[in-house]
Amino acid sequence: MGLLLHALQAVVYALIARELLERWWGDAVILGLAAVCMGVGGLATALPDATLRGRRELLVRGASALALLMVAVVVGRFGAQALHVVRVFGPLTGEQVTASVGSIAVVLPYLVVFPAWRVGARFPAPLLLLGLFPALEGMLPYAAVPGPADGGALAAQVYQGWVGSAEPATLPEGADVRLTPIAGGEAGRTSRLVSGKAPSLPRPGVRPALLVEIARETLPRGFVRPGTDAPVGRSPALYARNTRRREVLPGFSMPALGEDTRRFESFVASDSGVVKLDRGWAPGPELSPEAIDAAVRSGADHLIHNLGTDGGFTYIVEGPSGKAGSGYNYPRHAGTSWYLARVAAAFESNGPGPYGEATDRAIAFLDSVSRRLPDGRAFVLDPSRKDGKSWAGTTALAALASLTRGRTPELSEAWVRQLAASVDERGQVRGDMSLKQASFPEQAQNGYGQGQVVLALAVAERHGIKVGEEALTRAIRFLESEYVGSAHPLITGDEHWMCLTAHAILEVRGVDVARGICKAYVAATRFGTPEPEGAVRPSAGPGGGLAEAVVAHAWNSQDPAWMERSLRWGKLFLDSQYRSEDSPFLGAPLRLIGGFRDGPGQLDVQIDAVQHIGSALLGVEALLSGRARPGSLP
Repeated sequence: MGLLLHALQAVVYALIARELLERWWGDAVILGLAAVCMGVGGLATALPDATLRGRRELLVRGASALALLMVAVVVGRFGAQALHVVRVFGPLTGEQVTASVGSIAVVLPYLVVFPAWRVGARFPAPLLLLGLFPALEGMLPYAAVPGPADGGALAAQVYQGWVGSAEPATLPEGADVRLTPIAGGEAGRTSRLVSGKAPSLPRPGVRPALLVEIARETLPRGFVRPGTDAPVGRSPALYARNTRRREVLPGFSMPALGEDTRRFESFVASDSGVVKLDRGWAPGPELSPEAIDAAVRSGADHLIHNLGTDGGFTYIVEGPSGKAGSGYNYPRHAGTSWYLARVAAAFESNGPGPYGEATDRAIAFLDSVSRRLPDGRAFVLDPSRKDGKSWAGTTALAALASLTRGRTPELSEAWVRQLAASVDERGQVRGDMSLKQASFPEQAQNGYGQGQVVLALAVAERHGIKVGEEALTRAIRFLESEYVGSAHPLITGDEHWMCLTAHAILEVRGVDVARGICKAYVAATRFGTPEPEGAVRPSAGPGGGLAEAVVAHAWNSQDPAWMERSLRWGKLFLDSQYRSEDSPFLGAPLRLIGGFRDGPGQLDVQIDAVQHIGSALLGVEALLSGRARPGSLP
């Protein structure tokens, strides 16, 4: 029995070591050695005591003690990183760090209980604290770096000296100021400003600008706050765009290095003036209904600027060059069309305008790839699919766009007929239709299809289209009884569409279904809520759909806590939008301004990011103003 228990403990160590191997290979090796120790202890229990010359008990205890010491070293190293992350990135990052370290606490009993029992009371347990010494690494000191008090004034002075004439700057001894010339959106070589000497810079080029970065603090251990910190000799704003991210705690990622770094205050100076940067980019405005309206319109303008003559969008705009990326996605085209229709409803109620005109072109594009059936149904046929099927969700999003725009009632009704046909007798949505049979074969349940189709049926009923009423009734009954999220609210996938559906059903039918599913979904993602000043933030693009769900839940529940979370998402999105002040860094500014980057170094803009973020911002404006206008909510 002793051999089996030791072997099981060795397997636990080995499995955890395997999980750590890719990113934490040092700790994986330590836990691997702990597994070896437990194996040795197990073999000792299986051998006769005479064979071990009466030292079996000592060998078992010693092997277990060594294993415990190694586990303590690993825990200490994790503790060191956690302490340092909190110190470097501030207390607002603590929730994310606590969640990460909590994952260690969950497995800790499996690491220590059995070997501690094998050690026995006679072993001097306090010696295990020696293994926690690595945690002291997290307490390394900071060091201030001398520098000019007014960084903006220095940036203006150096820029004027570069493009015109000005006296060389005078800096305190030991100051670290870095200059990066920019021309036509392309950054040149970073150099260091030397006190009393003219900077060594090339002649100003097209759209000249100067990135001026002033070191304020030296940080130990090399964790990098993207866009603000950099290793010696590097520009933090540029470094954030070239560094790779790696996990520094389970579920907690940020760029990291193995050397000391410095924290900088950054400015970009150009003929337009001096802008102080936030994480390497122009800061977003304070959260207000007016700022959100401007951001929503700017996002829609970005889409219009990248809308082709055929009504198709540029699916990806690469940052910072502004070049068109490859590929296309028809469901996201349909969702983006719906967003433009909502913007047109919100801002063009008094007559025609650019948003409505762009929506009409985008819907016409969907109509051109649609197929009609003899029974009056129509569906969007995604030409990128080669499996002989049509996805109901694409047609649902197209219908939402058409219904919200209100200019093509016959097309809207034909699309809605197709959606009604996708709802089976139980009320489950069958997402894929067979093109050959023009029918929906039995298939597994899917949350995305269920949410998108039921949402479109509810919105159709709101707009007076009756052909989907019976299907909507069945779908609501299914949500109330058989849908897995209703019976087991902790078992949720990506249910952001169900949150939008919950709002629409409540408004159209007065029935409170799906809100429990939505609440379970948004509650399960609470650790992903951005902090206003937190150093580590979620990626803006992938967060757009979640934010839509959070906003819908906040509006339906009127819960102040969820309203506050919605506002935090709104501020993150404002900070993540390309602005006119970012033009010096952009190769083709008009192609990118208004789009949303995921983070300081994740610079591409994808149409679905603009769609989801813009839709979430429309809802945030409703929460701030306390009123829902056309297009604010689904």
